[in-house]
Amino acid sequence: VIGHNGSSDFLQFYNNVATREDMRISSDGSVGIGTGVSGAVSPILRLGNAGTSGGVVTGTLSLGSYSTAFGSNIVSSSNFSSNSSSYLAFGTTPSGAAGGSQPTERMRIDSDGRALYGTTDTTLYSNTSGNGALINGGGGEMQIACNNGAPMWLNRMGNDGEIIKFYKAGTTVGSIGVSGGNNLYISG
Repeated sequence: VIGHNGSSDFLQFYNNVATREDMRISSDGSVGIGTGVSGAVSPILRLGNAGTSGGVVTGTLSLGSYSTAFGSNIVSSSNFSSNSSSYLAFGTTPSGAAGGSQPTERMRIDSDGRALYGTTDTTLYSNTSGNGALINGGGGEMQIACNNGAPMWLNRMGNDGEIIKFYKAGTTVGSIGVSGGNNLYISG
């Protein structure tokens, strides 16, 4: 059953006995799918246009919700006025968050193809505080920053040997490893 009550600005889709709204298309083009779309519980899947401002167009896919908070989301944003600054961001709602909490961005793929984790900063190598990781496959680089903690943990299990190998132009130039059970060595 498809309905519109005349005073609303959305189109509603109900199950075959019209007792539960299963989908809604709002006037801004957002689509909500799932149980209780019009009630206190938000849709379990929402596709929406978050808006256009100054040439920036943002769209959102939200998954798994309760009240006004969504368990996770994917946001696409593009700046069409300057032909730059597009990104795809992934978010989750923090554990123990209050009702109505929106997802926090956890990862982003920027317009240059870099994957950023826990940050939107692309110059982690020069920071004096903050946390995050950046992997730039196209540029062949990885940056990790950790404020007051170890930025990398490596664990070789089993026998002794190399933990890290270093190469220059395809030729091994050194390594860091362990011998004798707990003796660290640097070679090269």
